[in-house]
Amino acid sequence: MNDKMLLIVIFLLIVGIFYSIATPSSGDKSQLVKDPSKVRQERKIQPRQSSANRNTTRVARTQEQNHYKRDDGLSQSEIRRREQAVFDNLKTQQYNELQRQRSISYNARMNANTNQQYNNNQNSSLDDYLLNNIALDVPPSGQQMQQGTMATRDFYIEQNLKQGDRTIPINQPTALSYKSKQEIFDIRKHYVSQSLFSYPNYEPAKEPFGQIENSLPWISTNYCRGKDQHHSNVDGLSEESRFLNNPSILVGIDWPYSPHDENCNAERDIIMPSSARYIKDEKLIEVTYNGLPFKHNDDSPYELNGLNARDFGYQYAMLDPDKSENSLMFVNFNSIASEVVEFRNFIHRGNSCGVEGGCNNGSPHQPMLNFTYKFPDMKVVMYIKLWRKKPKLYTEEADINQKIIILPKG
Repeated sequence: MNDKMLLIVIFLLIVGIFYSIATPSSGDKSQLVKDPSKVRQERKIQPRQSSANRNTTRVARTQEQNHYKRDDGLSQSEIRRREQAVFDNLKTQQYNELQRQRSISYNARMNANTNQQYNNNQNSSLDDYLLNNIALDVPPSGQQMQQGTMATRDFYIEQNLKQGDRTIPINQPTALSYKSKQEIFDIRKHYVSQSLFSYPNYEPAKEPFGQIENSLPWISTNYCRGKDQHHSNVDGLSEESRFLNNPSILVGIDWPYSPHDENCNAERDIIMPSSARYIKDEKLIEVTYNGLPFKHNDDSPYELNGLNARDFGYQYAMLDPDKSENSLMFVNFNSIASEVVEFRNFIHRGNSCGVEGGCNNGSPHQPMLNFTYKFPDMKVVMYIKLWRKKPKLYTEEADINQKIIILPKG
């Protein structure tokens, strides 16, 4: 029994000795309870970095940590705090370097040598170059211009439209019958060179003008399809020259089936605008007509013609109901007044002129563009929005606008 008691006493003494060694003095007991704010700081999750930045930060942190470990007087939380300060300083340096690189890149793009830099890069395309530089007003080189891409066209047209307000001349119709296709194209190029949409190396677009044929007659402005007669005059002024000679008027007015009177006896009126102008701040072409020829004895409609719009890439259009006044009666329920339409106008050899072998004439008939004009005493305003790409909503900003004003016929 005495031996057992002796063993117990010895065991308790040993436990007491170990306990006294492991337990800090009363002055150090505060180290057993950590400051909650320091605990949160130690557990703080650092932001994600790139691989290179993580390696840089890891090396710096290891160096700092090894340095602090030599000083046994620093607590673990203090080491963590100083490491965080080093990390924050590195982040600031990296951010400043990134901003400096961005500034250098921007200044380089704005430099006039951008064009030369492009020429040295044989793998870049002209379209990509222009799309990247169109807002910087950096023109393409002569070699690039030879490619004649749509991006080149759009670049120069946008520069033209920034030049300010101007008056648009109205060019009268001319005679085109029996001219060659090249002669027709030369006439077109002459008028485009003086227009809002001039650009170097212009060629008439294939879609509206590619089907014009050599040495054919052209329908005259005196053409008539009457009730009892068909008058096929191909001499004198040509009907389609109203549009060919006035490229700045993107949307014109036509009457595809229109008599002088029931028997084609009277002279036919020519639909021509009286004036036109361009307003830069609104990106607006304003075209005014002093009335339209009023057809008392015929119910056939007038038609909007988008031949010029199609040539310069403005394929899609719709009337803006909020900016139009006393809108005309459009024949079809689905029309340019109710939805975005695509212009399909072109010139080709057709048989509607009634001349053997056919004539160069405008096509096709587009019912969605047909309207009637029965109240010549009323002023009418059609505000047309035009886009190069089809918009999802007509409320989207247009690439250009055209306002057609039809004044009461005096």
